[in-house]
Amino acid sequence: MKKTEAVIVALNDYQIAQLEDITARMSRPQLVQTIGAIASAAPEAVADVLGLEPAARYGDEAHKHQDEIIAKTRADLAKRHAGAAEAYDLLDEFTELVSQDLQVAKAGEYAAGFKLILGAVQLFPWLEERTHKVIQRGLVSSWFDSIAAELAPLPSTDDARAALALVDAAIADADFAGIKDYLVAWRQQLTRE
Repeated sequence: MKKTEAVIVALNDYQIAQLEDITARMSRPQLVQTIGAIASAAPEAVADVLGLEPAARYGDEAHKHQDEIIAKTRADLAKRHAGAAEAYDLLDEFTELVSQDLQVAKAGEYAAGFKLILGAVQLFPWLEERTHKVIQRGLVSSWFDSIAAELAPLPSTDDARAALALVDAAIADADFAGIKDYLVAWRQQLTRE
């Protein structure tokens, strides 16, 4: 018996009729949003039934991709400054990276997502200097605001606590000194009810 068949067998006829009626009235985006909400409450169960890829695999792929971009950026700008057009392209690339990192965190892999986010934003004081302030470290603050709006308050799970521990470690790390104030504000936002 397939997993989906097992779930259907566990429901009674009345519940199945209710589900059919409710889903028939939903648009496709509403249905996807509803399944997403259910997946947030029971991610493993929904992933098993629907055959979703584990978020950890997506996180691993995002990490590899991000490492490549950061290494290339560091190498390209190690001995020179970026022009305005190149700086804007870099900004687009890093905005996309942080967006992907947020998706990892939203999938319930908070620590993995935060590790990626912190890896990207750590570069911003250096990028500010290498782009003659076309890219400014203050952008990190608006990204943190957006991330907190999507995720806060973090749940009381071991993974979420590990994610907050990464933020705490970054606050104490001299490598993040250039964005420490933004990190402190973000930490507060993430735990605010």
